[in-house]
Amino acid sequence: VGRLGSVIAPRDIRPDLPVERFVKRVIGLPGDEIARRDGVLWVNGAQADAWPTGEIFVDEAGRRLAGWREEFEAGGHALLQDRSVPTADFTLEVPVGRYFMMGDHRDHSSDSRLFGTVARDDLIGPASIVYWSWDVGQGASSGGSFGQWWQALGSTRWGRLGETIE
Repeated sequence: VGRLGSVIAPRDIRPDLPVERFVKRVIGLPGDEIARRDGVLWVNGAQADAWPTGEIFVDEAGRRLAGWREEFEAGGHALLQDRSVPTADFTLEVPVGRYFMMGDHRDHSSDSRLFGTVARDDLIGPASIVYWSWDVGQGASSGGSFGQWWQALGSTRWGRLGETIE
């Protein structure tokens, strides 16, 4: 995916944008119908099983997020939901050769709902561990000079490094 400021687009659609890697889950395969209605995710007419875990997390922006568990036929994972954010309903069919991606920080994620589906050639993965984690609320940057990187080192979330990803 490419990003320049607030513009984010798949690489095959905007090859002029600087490349940035996003870690997202594949939610929809080519030909799948993906829908979100009243905050509930549906894949090919089947509702994703999801339930609150009772955990509350505070993100880098100070938002209180509810921990949830979501299960599909292929497995499950943890996610965060912010019930104070209104969710936009949508239904789409994933085009041939493309994939629909969603983030686990569900209501504050830059994902296929924002930038569209992603071509197979642009997928890298699967992710298995957290290699590095910046607290973006503390001014971390994903690029720039060595001096900017060194300054951002203070915003590293050290406790997340090496965590496994479900």
